[in-house]
Amino acid sequence: MGYSSYISFINIKNMKNYHILIIAILSLSVGYNILMGNIPSHYFAGEMNELGCAVIALSMGVLSLIGFDWKGFGKFLSSYR
Repeated sequence: MGYSSYISFINIKNMKNYHILIIAILSLSVGYNILMGNIPSHYFAGEMNELGCAVIALSMGVLSLIGFDWKGFGKFLSSYR
């Protein structure tokens, strides 16, 4: 499987809401655990590296929540009355 076929396999348009929600929850929890010190600091090269990884994880979580289809999620919740 070549690189170009791998890239065409990963298509952002095929992502469902639950994919985006799982990514957001996981990345926010990783960022939170890095900041709270629950992940051991011997995995990182230094304090700035640890802070950079936390910022990247938290940014990914926030941007994933921005990309979430909230209108479709509201329709999904209201369909179970």
